[in-house]
This record gives sequence, structure tokens and C-alpha cells, in this order.
Amino acid sequence: MLGVISLRPGDDLVATPAELALFTVLFTLLFTDGMRVGWAELRSAWRLPGRALGRGLPLTLVITAAGAH
Repeated sequence: MLGVISLRPGDDLVATPAELALFTVLFTLLFTDGMRVGWAELRSAWRLPGRALGRGLPLTLVITAAGAH
């Protein structure tokens, strides 16, 4: 605003705090959600996440690798 500091979107002074903020928010959400889930809920609702990790992740990796190749 005053022209004292010149910042661009790719500068380290912008990127590093943005990455730290994103990491903090995502880690906090993951940690607090994990604290609220009980074993009974995990036992009853494991199929959909299990399918996403068991089938979807390898499929995504293969498609990405094929596209990159």
C-alpha cells in the first residue's frame, strides 16, 4: 500500500505463512475430528473410507502416473 515492501504471490514471505496457516488449520481439523470419533462409529462406518483408500487411491496414482508418463 505504501510501497515500502514489494510482495508478489510467489514470494517466500507470502508463501511460507500461507503454507503454515493451511497446515495448522488442516491439522487442527483432523485432530479434533479424531478426538470425537468413537470405536463404535469407526466399526460401523469403515466401508466407504476403506473403499476410497483401498481402490480409489491406487487408481488415482496409476492414472496420474500414466498421464505424467
